[in-house]
Amino acid sequence: MKFIHTSDWQIGAPFARIDDPHKRALVRQARVDVIKRVGAVVHENGAAFVVVAGDLFDSPSVDKATVAAACSAIGQMEVPVYAIPGNHDHAGPGSIWDQEFFLREREALAPNLTVLTETEPFVEDGAVILPVLWRGAQLWVIRRNGCAHPRHMPVCPRTGRGSSSPTAAPRVSWARSTTKTKATPSPT
Repeated sequence: MKFIHTSDWQIGAPFARIDDPHKRALVRQARVDVIKRVGAVVHENGAAFVVVAGDLFDSPSVDKATVAAACSAIGQMEVPVYAIPGNHDHAGPGSIWDQEFFLREREALAPNLTVLTETEPFVEDGAVILPVLWRGAQLWVIRRNGCAHPRHMPVCPRTGRGSSSPTAAPRVSWARSTTKTKATPSPT
């Protein structure tokens, strides 16, 4: 099974450091255009679905034009798109994911978009997608006989150790969290 893993689209980023309003609008539009390029990669590679592992939007409160543009571009992909909220577009009361306008636009323009706001397993096309929020998040694609490090996976598909029994389907697990690194000063 092939799929496309992406993150940090940050649609709607303000690009406040770009002084020229026309240039700023071009850069903002380029973010939406990248969604169309991801769609082309999907078709070229025969991917079954797309994962957006955090920050589809740059903010939990995005303007209506940005939501409409993003949903329209996602809808043109014609494959399922699974998004997990990130630190920029977090889930919760009042977030973009619960706003009436987003829900209407998603239904009308991007019925292929599923936002996974719970940590429950999501089964689709022979894969089990496990959206989990853990520190030091990583994407794990587990083959039928493989096993992820136990602290990152609640269940090892090979050994069956964990909270439920293994399945024959490959498991796809992703998590999203913010990790900060300290820059190491270069020697002078």
